[in-house]
Amino acid sequence: MGLTGRVVRPDDPGYDAARRNYNERFDVRPALIVFCQSVEDVRNALGFAREQGMPLRVRGGWHSYEAFSLVEGGLVLDVSDLHAVLVSPDRRTADVGAGAQLIQLYQRLGQLGLTLPGGTCPTVGIAGLTLGGGFGLTSRRYGLTCDCLEEVELVSASGEVLVASAGQHPELFWALRGGGGGNFGVVTRFRFRVFPLEEVAVYTAAWDFERMGEVLAAWQEWAPPADPRLTSVLKLYGPQHARPGPVTSTGQFVGPLEELRRVLEPFLRRAPPHQLRLERKAFLEAVNFFGGDPEPDWSVHFHGDHKKFKNTSAFAYEPLPPEALETLCAWMEKAPTGEDLVQLENFGGKVADLAPRATAFFHRRAQFFLQYQAYWSDDSAAEDHLSWVRGVRDALTPYTRGAYVNYTDADLEDWPERYYGENYPRLQEVKQQYDPEDFFRFPQSIRSPGGSMVDSR
Repeated sequence: MGLTGRVVRPDDPGYDAARRNYNERFDVRPALIVFCQSVEDVRNALGFAREQGMPLRVRGGWHSYEAFSLVEGGLVLDVSDLHAVLVSPDRRTADVGAGAQLIQLYQRLGQLGLTLPGGTCPTVGIAGLTLGGGFGLTSRRYGLTCDCLEEVELVSASGEVLVASAGQHPELFWALRGGGGGNFGVVTRFRFRVFPLEEVAVYTAAWDFERMGEVLAAWQEWAPPADPRLTSVLKLYGPQHARPGPVTSTGQFVGPLEELRRVLEPFLRRAPPHQLRLERKAFLEAVNFFGGDPEPDWSVHFHGDHKKFKNTSAFAYEPLPPEALETLCAWMEKAPTGEDLVQLENFGGKVADLAPRATAFFHRRAQFFLQYQAYWSDDSAAEDHLSWVRGVRDALTPYTRGAYVNYTDADLEDWPERYYGENYPRLQEVKQQYDPEDFFRFPQSIRSPGGSMVDSR
């Protein structure tokens, strides 16, 4: 079977750009990168990989934290050229190509006064985000990204084109809502419900490092039960962090500025910040504010100039006890630089309206989510940052549960339980039905029952 689409080989001028990963800690050299521009291109790439016996990876937004969407000496099937966004304002639905980036989707929807709950990083691909669950600053109001799915078009390992929905292939549809990307087939199109939203209210606040424990205690008591129209983020940096401060909080409220003031009042009364700003913004302005770098002192940009990183995660199902707060503050004091951080985001609201087994995304009962993040540019600093992020994760493991599949961590030996909880056996059954040969395989892919947990390709 011949390849179609845009094919990039190691000798081609654009090869090094085509094999890059968002996390430049990894240097992987595939034998072929196929940019598919149609469903037929996807089918041909799958058939070619099967005939040639080549290891295969599926790639959408290039953001795999552990570069699982690349494979040494194999074929990378890339869907980033499938990025069309077709909106039906009357039906409030959007058909979205699997290669669309969040910023493309937000801009197209925003032109029509609509939105979809998603993340903040503008270049994240919609496919990986959705298939792993998808949480962002409107999720407590509208649900996870995967909760808004109406149907998914997918090419199976055998080359069959399937449409999964509540009425067609319902078990596959269940698995695609939180079961992670690259496990069951190659998604080529999503259909989402979308929501009217033109303006939001946002806040930013900052505190000195010495008040970290006080702010943590106040935030974790206030944020999880807060008004579901508000999603709040708390960021804890090392003491060397520059302005606005080593402890910052920001959030987005789907409602009037005056109501945001009322919602914030219990938190700010208990932990008064030394800097505070509340603003009303058009939704697309808020997208740029949270995802870009319009005002350096207040930016919540993903990681700035740092090209290499290690991130991992956990969920808190109950408030962290005093000894855990002390442990976290102690680890923050040991952060290698002021750019390493722990980020907390409140759950609840619409996310918790569904039961943990209603979709493959299991951690709906968590009160908040933690992401441990380390960034560096110089390879000589890598081990210090890696040791720190692993250390803070392990130190808080007794007080937390699970991990978020979209923040893949290659160090997790018990990743099936951490990512999927009690839903993993059902995901294995879906794998057995739709990919019994484990054709779609990578180091932390879902395995058919009885399959090896070690990726040999």
